[in-house]
Amino acid sequence: MFWCRNIFFILSLLAGASTLFADDVWMENGSVLRGRVLSINGDFVVLETNITNNKELRIKQSEVATIVIEHSCEVVLKNGERLVGPLDASTTDGFLIVGGKEIFVEDIREVFTKDAQQLLIEAAERQRFKTEIELGLRLNAQQGNTESLNGGLHFDLVTKNDKKQLKIYSKYLYGKVRSYNDRWTKSNDKFLAGIEWRDDFYDPVLWYILTENGYDHTLNQRFSDYSALGLGVNIIKEDKHSLIFRMGLSYRYDDLHDYMNTWEVGKKYDNTSVAGLDVAVSHEYKWSQSKVVTELKYSPSFDSYRDHYVATCESYYQAELPSFQNMYIRLGMRHDYDSTREYPKKLDSYYYTSLVFKWK
Repeated sequence: MFWCRNIFFILSLLAGASTLFADDVWMENGSVLRGRVLSINGDFVVLETNITNNKELRIKQSEVATIVIEHSCEVVLKNGERLVGPLDASTTDGFLIVGGKEIFVEDIREVFTKDAQQLLIEAAERQRFKTEIELGLRLNAQQGNTESLNGGLHFDLVTKNDKKQLKIYSKYLYGKVRSYNDRWTKSNDKFLAGIEWRDDFYDPVLWYILTENGYDHTLNQRFSDYSALGLGVNIIKEDKHSLIFRMGLSYRYDDLHDYMNTWEVGKKYDNTSVAGLDVAVSHEYKWSQSKVVTELKYSPSFDSYRDHYVATCESYYQAELPSFQNMYIRLGMRHDYDSTREYPKKLDSYYYTSLVFKWK
């Protein structure tokens, strides 16, 4: 592979390049570009040079013959591990030594070339956990088994570093509801609290565990519990763009009570207790002052995956308010489908607007 051969040749020149004052990129056409190599990956070499007014120049790998680098490098492996330290490319058979650790060249994803001190600072920064707190005031409209306009709030706490993430979240809604046939009016009371842990232990592979509890009186839920454990993959993992797929085992329990006075007299209604799968796709794209988030969830039971399942789709757009730092407006919608509901309608839809405050 050209990429593996080129990377090995690049690294083999590091030991003898200390006397140079700049990085040299030798092109296939015989020309030489001198500047500072910022990064190398399987497709491009990124070079900073004075001929482009110190702006980044992206060069296709296929157009590059050799590269000579004079300063320290950070090596990123395909499993997400990052190594910083002296490089020894004197070994053979496609191996090199980074900070005393032997690495196979084909396991390398990317090479960053910055000052050693800066690399160490950035490596330490990625390992440091950062916490973000979010509080939102929400106006919610619901359609489906009930029609309601209610208010509420949500609270999220996320602490994470480059590999691990802990999320604690909750939401509460209250208002008046009207049944689909206008026969009754009741208080709408919903609450949900959950905790989720995620670990990118072998990037792009991750493992996760989550549990959430709450109640929903409009669905005759006195208590609800959902827990899941499984594996996932970071299909896209960038600062501004992420796409995650996960799959695992789940358990769901609903303790039911006739809050809405809609049950048939004399009929026995059993609590829900099922084991099944937890399948989800999460996508997020960020701009400088806004973002779009979409999440799809599907949880079929092992007993009857066709007739006994829950599906959820939620999507929202969030933008920072002009002249208000750390204050955002969020517009979103959510659809919940439960095949086991006793109501005539199995689908509930929510349309909401939230004023969100953030602290970091």
